[in-house]
Amino acid sequence: MTLDQLAEAFATADDELTGALAAECKRRDRSDRARQARRSDPAAAEWRDMAHAQFVAAEAATNGYMLNRRGVAHAIDPWSLWSGPATRAMAYASWELQEFWSANPRLTVSEYRRQLAAGERIQDDERDREAATIPGARELADLVRAEGPEVLDRYPAEFLAELLDAEHAAQWLGIATKTIYVDTSRGRWPDADMTLGRSRAWTRRTLVLHLAARAGRGAPGRPRTRTRTA
Repeated sequence: MTLDQLAEAFATADDELTGALAAECKRRDRSDRARQARRSDPAAAEWRDMAHAQFVAAEAATNGYMLNRRGVAHAIDPWSLWSGPATRAMAYASWELQEFWSANPRLTVSEYRRQLAAGERIQDDERDREAATIPGARELADLVRAEGPEVLDRYPAEFLAELLDAEHAAQWLGIATKTIYVDTSRGRWPDADMTLGRSRAWTRRTLVLHLAARAGRGAPGRPRTRTRTA
């Protein structure tokens, strides 16, 4: 129904229809707020989708009886109980809704943000620990020379696929940035894995294989022949 049709229906509706129309208006308001949240706050939008799904499940589990007498008397919107402090939610929630929450804990947007932040910290810590166990560029190049390029499969794919520009590549390899530019001009540097305008970047894998190939005579995976002395 359009807004004009809703307004016209309100004018002649009985009590039962008025309640249904009011519920539809609230649903549309929630939908509008959700669309605005998705544009301005992705985390809030994710929480809203999750909380609304729980709200619908609670409505079905309680047969629509989500407010106690106090909540009904104050004309509380049941959806509002999914926000704000727990004391307010419990003050207006029916015993059926409280029982539903005991099995399906209520989660506010603030708590959801805290959980997201905690998850991101755990992922960052895992990446840091993982990176600490990965050898440096020259150690990786030595392994490639000794065992072949397949040795790199032992290490995280996302680490080796990370793109480094000339400055960061030089830092990781332990060389001067100028060396990269000079070797590039002389055709002694690998082709970039990504080029954006004048900027070029190489994956760590490309850099390790390049370093391994330049470490000395021989080929990656084939030990160098030792020079015999008389």
